[in-house]
Amino acid sequence: MPTTDRNHHLIEFRNVSMRFFRTQALNDVSFTVPSGSVTALLGANGAGKSTALRIAVNLLRPSGGSAQVLGVDSCRLPAAESEAEEGGNEDV
Repeated sequence: MPTTDRNHHLIEFRNVSMRFFRTQALNDVSFTVPSGSVTALLGANGAGKSTALRIAVNLLRPSGGSAQVLGVDSCRLPAAESEAEEGGNEDV
């Protein structure tokens, strides 16, 4: 069962890559978000921020590497519903 105690990370990306056809959206990205922290993803347009969040909530499967949320592989999480699929805002 997932846990959020101080010994675990809320989010952990290990060598995550994501490719859309010829576009490399993420290339070997690794980071952790410790439990109890406040974290921001900063970067220019097209840097992969939304792609990273979509991977974390299982809207996308990474081309390589792994992402965990609360100690669970993000690909095993129930897929979040996308507002974009419902005609809402496409930004995450």
